[in-house]
Amino acid sequence: MMKKYIIFVSIISLIIALTSIIYGVFPITYDQGRDWLWVKNQFDLGRPSLVGPAGSIRGIFFGPLWFWLLAIPYGLTGGSPLAMTLFNAVIVYASIIVAALIFYKYEKLIFWFIILFGFTSPVIHGIANHAFSQHLLPILTLLFIYALVKNKFAWAGLIAGLMWHAEPPIAVFSVPLLIYRAIKRKISLREMALALLTFAIPFLPLLVFDWRHDWIQLHSILSFIGGDTRGLQEIARSTLWQRVIDRPEKILTIFQQTIFKAPNLIAFFVMIIIFDLLRKVKTNRFIKEFIHIGLLYIASLIIIFIFYPHEFKLFYLDGFRLLLIIFTAIATAQLWKIFKNKQYLTLGLVFLFLLNMTPISFIRSIITNFKDERLLGSLFINQLAAVDWIYEDAQGKGFKVYTFVPAIYDYNWQYIIMWRGLKKYGYLPEEFSYWPKVQEYVPYKNDFLIKIADKVRPADNLIYYIMTSGSAQEKSSWEFGSGYPKGATPSASLRFPDSTIVEKFE
Repeated sequence: MMKKYIIFVSIISLIIALTSIIYGVFPITYDQGRDWLWVKNQFDLGRPSLVGPAGSIRGIFFGPLWFWLLAIPYGLTGGSPLAMTLFNAVIVYASIIVAALIFYKYEKLIFWFIILFGFTSPVIHGIANHAFSQHLLPILTLLFIYALVKNKFAWAGLIAGLMWHAEPPIAVFSVPLLIYRAIKRKISLREMALALLTFAIPFLPLLVFDWRHDWIQLHSILSFIGGDTRGLQEIARSTLWQRVIDRPEKILTIFQQTIFKAPNLIAFFVMIIIFDLLRKVKTNRFIKEFIHIGLLYIASLIIIFIFYPHEFKLFYLDGFRLLLIIFTAIATAQLWKIFKNKQYLTLGLVFLFLLNMTPISFIRSIITNFKDERLLGSLFINQLAAVDWIYEDAQGKGFKVYTFVPAIYDYNWQYIIMWRGLKKYGYLPEEFSYWPKVQEYVPYKNDFLIKIADKVRPADNLIYYIMTSGSAQEKSSWEFGSGYPKGATPSASLRFPDSTIVEKFE
């Protein structure tokens, strides 16, 4: 009965999550636009990149793995944002399935509960519909812990190195656990050297880039070690005591987002109960070792980040989400064996599904064409509607379009205009940027426009302004630079559910 329930709930949860993506209710922000432009340049201009975008430390870059992977859905669909988001979802959901399969041969009950908690986790569906390099961390974290449990140090080194391509600090901060485990297992110097070698392999593209660019990253790392943190000026610092409270608090937040929505106090006690049940696990050696290494990994990163003075985001710990799902599944399997009246535990799991996935709200959203969801900013469904409205209003004429976004760099709008304009309407505006004559912030944009010059249509006295939500001061500054005609009446305008406004001037 429980297996049938888990299968049913997992399928319903996937339908809820994937339907939203297919309808276009997923975010395309600065980050997605930047990443997809990066991939676009590799295809359209034949510029395969050896590095990803810049990291938070000045002069340091992400690895290119994520952008090489995104080349798969880009090449198959011509750059469809929907396809690239679904590709991200496949990676995220695959991490749940792989985790469940790993435990299948050790204890089938844990397999089923990983499936249940994984596919009813609101945040798992949240990161599935948000294409982002950090969402490689769940599968990489799982494989890293698995390799350490199996004493496969060369594989663990390789996986830790690959984490640089997802989130650079996590790659570096994972090494201490690798070294600790190696010392604990008293591996030979040859094995240790091999692990360090495999850790270095994922850095080869970045090393080639450095060699071709006067070792810019090496100099940046040495400067950072020497105390030059100018590249982190925009990232808030905090005191040691603030970090002592903040870092464990973030683990509680991650638990709440991942397992179930509950007030802090309730979530804290549930988490304590789960950790206590993990301590009492007396099944086979693999499960006990996985719990031990997984908890050590969480503790080691918390301690390191306590001494790391700069702000860190929750997505740095995306890999923890999968570990918490696995731990909760193991603890629930323990409870299942203890409870005689299993119907009460089953009711609790039913309530978990209703609480996390809110199927009634989903049905309401479907009926209203996601009217409630569309109130959120930076959603593809709204951005696409805005671009389509402009093109349809222009009726094949050339135009210019300027975009106000608080982040200044309107990478998401740049990508959607280029993709949609060419794919559906066959041409691009004479100019599209956040200010007139300012487009060099998009890498290689001028080169691309020269290459397709026959598809760039001169403006026919038409100017459109796309204005998203932002502060009055930010908007005033943009209006001044863009030449927005204050006081003039637009000949046409449209407001979208997220308060984005498009105005037309002739």
